[in-house]
Order: sequence, then structure tokens, then C-alpha cells
Amino acid sequence: MRQLFVLLICFFLMAAACKKAVKKDIVPSIVYTGLSPDKVASGSSKDTVSIRFTVTDADGDISGGTGEDVFLKDSRSTTGEEIKLQMPIIPTDAVKTDEGIHAFVTIRVYASLFLLLRPDRPNGDTLTYEIYVKDRAGNKSNVINTQRIFITP
Repeated sequence: MRQLFVLLICFFLMAAACKKAVKKDIVPSIVYTGLSPDKVASGSSKDTVSIRFTVTDADGDISGGTGEDVFLKDSRSTTGEEIKLQMPIIPTDAVKTDEGIHAFVTIRVYASLFLLLRPDRPNGDTLTYEIYVKDRAGNKSNVINTQRIFITP
């Protein structure tokens, strides 16, 4: 009886000492933190909107410098076309494979390329962007929405 009791205690101690493997979510996650400025002149080569968000990727395979991995959809789009941008390069020493990546990201949207008035709105317009990212494995993050951006003539 005493041996059985000792065996049970050993079993419970071993079970308590074992850590369950924590399943990491390999899908990246982003959180919108803001943009500035929120007003630009249509097509201006001097105006650029900086959009900021954080990205978390548990398996650390968010790109950065390897291709199109940030996607923006203009709320005015009727075709669903997306702007495809490259994530800023994340230094390799910032990537900890056991902890993944948590980074602050700023992307720049140039008015001269992307913030143009539509012909039916020559006196001004507003838009928002839906944004998501993809990691190297093709996992798509959640979608975030920016605040309004005002475009003036």
C-alpha cells in the first residue's frame, strides 16, 4: 500500500513538472495605431500619409523586404483592387524564433501615386483604407481600417 502511495505521488509530481506545449497562432495579427496627416492635396508630390500599426507573428515569418506583403484597399474602389506594398525590413536580430515578432510598422502612402481626386469629386473627397498583411507562408492577418483621409484639390 505504501509503495502504491509513493508511486502515485511520483506520478503526480511528474505530471505537474511536464509543461504542455503551447500552440502558437501562426497567423499574423495587426492593430491600427494611427495615421498622419489626415489631409492631403490631390496628387501632391509633397504630401505623404504615414499609416502606423503593430504586427505580431508568433512563428516570426512575417516578410519584410521580400515582396508584397502589406495590402491596402481604398474604400472608394468599386473593383476591389488593392495597393500592394512591401513591409519595412525587420532586422534579423529582432526576430526571436521562440517568441515570434512584435513590431511597430509605419507605411507611407504617397499622394502623387495613390491619393487622387476622382473625376466625379473634383472639389474634394474622403477615403479610408482596409489593411491586412500576409506572412511568407501566405497566412492572412486580420483586417484593420484607418480613419478618414481628406483629399483636397
